[in-house]
Amino acid sequence: MTMKKGMMLLLAGVVLATVVAPVVGQSMDHYQTAIDRFLVPYSHGTMVVTVAIGQNDPAVYSLEMWTKGNAVSASVIVDASAPFMLGLAFLEKEDKTTAWWPTIEKEKTFDSSKSEDEVGFGMGRLDRVIWHGDDYAATFAKETDTGWEYRVTPRDATGTDFSYGIIDVNKADDTLVRADFFAANDEAIETDTVTDYQEIATDSGSTLLYPMSFAYEDFANDKTTTMKYSKIEFPALIDDSVFTLDFLKAQSATVLKQKD
Repeated sequence: MTMKKGMMLLLAGVVLATVVAPVVGQSMDHYQTAIDRFLVPYSHGTMVVTVAIGQNDPAVYSLEMWTKGNAVSASVIVDASAPFMLGLAFLEKEDKTTAWWPTIEKEKTFDSSKSEDEVGFGMGRLDRVIWHGDDYAATFAKETDTGWEYRVTPRDATGTDFSYGIIDVNKADDTLVRADFFAANDEAIETDTVTDYQEIATDSGSTLLYPMSFAYEDFANDKTTTMKYSKIEFPALIDDSVFTLDFLKAQSATVLKQKD
C-alpha cells in the first residue's frame, strides 16, 4: 500500500466516523424524548384495565392514579368486576410497593417487580424500563424506514425476568410505539404496544403528546393486559399528602362506602 493510498483510507475513516457518530448520538436523543413523555411532573387520571388469561373471562377494573415524576405513584381500584379487588390501593416508591387490602385491613410491602406474585397483576416490562430507567442500559440498535430501534438490557442480570428488550420509537414524532422482550435464548416472552397519543393541555399552559392506550401480551402466562385512560390531567402540583398510605386508605374507604 502506498503512503498516499494509506492516507486516503485514513481520511475516509475519519470522515465516516464523523458522519456516523452524530447519527447514533442523535438517535439516542429520540429514545430519551420518547421515554420522557411518560415522566411528567404530576398526573392524575383514571384508566380502565382489562386482564385476560387464556380463554377465561377477563377481569376488568378501573384504577384512579396520581403520579409524581417517576419517584412515586398512588392508586386505588374504584370499580371492579371481581368484588375482592374493589378498594385495593397501592403506593409505589422507587422499587417498593405497599398494597392495602381494605376488606381484610391488611397492608404489605414488597418489591414492585413481584406485584404479579403478590396481588395477581402488575406492571409490564416496558413500564419497569420507563419508571425505573436507571436499572436498565439502552443502546442504539438500528434505523428503519419509520423509526429507531434500541436494545435495552438490565444492569443487574440477577433477579430479572428478561435478558433484553427491543424498543421501537416512531421517527415522525418521537413516540414510543412498541417493545419486545426476550429470554436469554432469544425466545420472545412479552410484547408491549403504546397507542392513541393525544395532545393534552397541562395546568401550566403547555401541551403534552401523551399516550392514552397501552397493551402487553405475556406469552409465558398466556395473558393479555390492556389499559386505557378514560381521563387524565396534568396538574401543576399535587400535594405530597396524596402520596401516603393514609390518603389511599381514606380513598379506599370512600370507594367501599359508595358501593354499599
